[in-house]
Amino acid sequence: MIGMAKQLRKENVPLTSKAHFSLGDIGAIALLFALVAIALWTFVLPAKFDISIPIAYGDGDSLQSSAYVKRVLETHWFPFRTNDLGAPFGATDSDYPEAEAANYLLFATLGMFSRDWVVVANLYVLSAFFLASLAAFLFFRSLGILRALAIVGSTLFAFLPYHFVRLVPLGHILLASYWNVPIAVWVALRCWSAEQVAPGSNVMLRSAPFLLALIALATGGIYYAFFGCFLILVATSAAATEGQSLRRAIPGVASIIVICLVIIAQLLPSLYSAWTLGSNAEAARRGVFESEIYGMKLIQLAIPQPNHPWPLLRDWSVRYAEAAPLVNENRAAALGILGVIGIAILGAAAFVRLVRGGGRAAVIDRLALLAGAAIALGTVGGVGAFFAMTISSVIRAYNRISIFVGLLAIAALMLVLGPAARRLCERFRFGKPVLGFGVAGLLCFGLWDQSARFDQTSIAAAFLSDRQFFRRVETALAPHSSVYQLPYRPYPESRPMHAMKDYEHFRGYLHTDALRWSYGGMKGRQGDLWLRALNDRPLAEQISLAAQSGFGAVYLDRRAYQDGAAAIEGVLHTALGEPIATSADGTRVVYRMQPTGTAPAPLKSN
Repeated sequence: MIGMAKQLRKENVPLTSKAHFSLGDIGAIALLFALVAIALWTFVLPAKFDISIPIAYGDGDSLQSSAYVKRVLETHWFPFRTNDLGAPFGATDSDYPEAEAANYLLFATLGMFSRDWVVVANLYVLSAFFLASLAAFLFFRSLGILRALAIVGSTLFAFLPYHFVRLVPLGHILLASYWNVPIAVWVALRCWSAEQVAPGSNVMLRSAPFLLALIALATGGIYYAFFGCFLILVATSAAATEGQSLRRAIPGVASIIVICLVIIAQLLPSLYSAWTLGSNAEAARRGVFESEIYGMKLIQLAIPQPNHPWPLLRDWSVRYAEAAPLVNENRAAALGILGVIGIAILGAAAFVRLVRGGGRAAVIDRLALLAGAAIALGTVGGVGAFFAMTISSVIRAYNRISIFVGLLAIAALMLVLGPAARRLCERFRFGKPVLGFGVAGLLCFGLWDQSARFDQTSIAAAFLSDRQFFRRVETALAPHSSVYQLPYRPYPESRPMHAMKDYEHFRGYLHTDALRWSYGGMKGRQGDLWLRALNDRPLAEQISLAAQSGFGAVYLDRRAYQDGAAAIEGVLHTALGEPIATSADGTRVVYRMQPTGTAPAPLKSN
């Protein structure tokens, strides 16, 4: 490894601020998309893939993510206000701000072809593979990586284990769309390579592609924007140190300012809401300790993915998860065998640089520094924990920077293979065919090692059962009826209640179009406080007050109660009679009641 790192430093010139692309790259992108489609069909999608059945449904945050898609389709933007949630007041997510404008725009664009949130969500999930591979290909080509290796590397990046674990079981469909990660690293490297900056101006920031890159980075999720700014800051500091001039820091500082301004622009509705209604401390509480809980552990980069096709490696991953502390969403950090080799190459390059020192940093040196900084930020007890303690604890899941580490590791592997591939093609008559077979084998091995197949069979049963149940409820009730959901669950982020997981109350909203649901109002705001006060009353009084407030039905999730809701249903039977609908598995039930009013009854918390 050390020998390869030395050779690589000799053969690679420092990264320049200009990337040259040709017509051959357009053809390579077409081939790349074809390979991504083949890889999806071969390694990921079930044999009978149904676009009308969700890829992620019920596990983790998938119900919340699905509700995002449906609400964007209904309201066409974010933060949205809807009367279908948070009844009788309606709901908005202004207190739960997001910097996801590009992703929501993609929702809306896909919504031009279908108004079914399931179809749009599935198309969005599948598009993420193509967008991530495209961004990675352009990034790898900017490093001077051979087209064939750039195609392989970008495909491997799109199919990292991170992608699949984020989707199932975590249900993070927005985080699984990490197309702006290569953009972030490209911006960081360009800020490092800027040679001369005139006082008071910045040629780079006047470049349209560069400005678009900054906007894309700022609108593809707050976590990736934050991590991107961190790496830009690291690159900027390295550039200033290397050039012994603070002027070298101007491009990076200016880039971070632009990114922050674009983020603030997306948060203006939320800021206006906080200014007019007051701040809401309950909406998204974050504790300093959470940066430790959701940090990344170094061993998790090397451990096989939890859905590995080889039972031996899969069992190794399961045993670690069962025995080790603080294993949660950070299990998505697995890089796969090729990614681990790339990390070893970066480690060797860093060692060579440390021992030999001197001179300008080559590409591999810069990648090694960024990877080391990313690991230092994301690891348990690392820079992220220090940031949470001293500056802000709003960012808590530092393990999510592992996707940046994965990109840098794959880039390092492709850089190492580049010189060998060139020599093979130049010195041997059949070098190109051999190279073609070699990269094809490398790609197939990487996809086998990294990918996980979607299982629509188990999801389909639950999804279709829910759809049938809630459509039966919708048919039985008058249009625009309000449904009072039991038990009371604050939104967002509440702990499981017995066997009932968080966000379960979203199921009714997802499967109906003409009903209003009490769940989904922002906790700490008027609607949530009203429901909280109502929940403090005896059940018989709750029913009476709900009817006075315009509710026409009571929805009960039996899984939330230790006795299966037997005691509660005794009261409901007495007051409302027999249920009008029961789910196929018997876990949920709906009772009709007659609304006696139209306005929320005045309530005060006990």
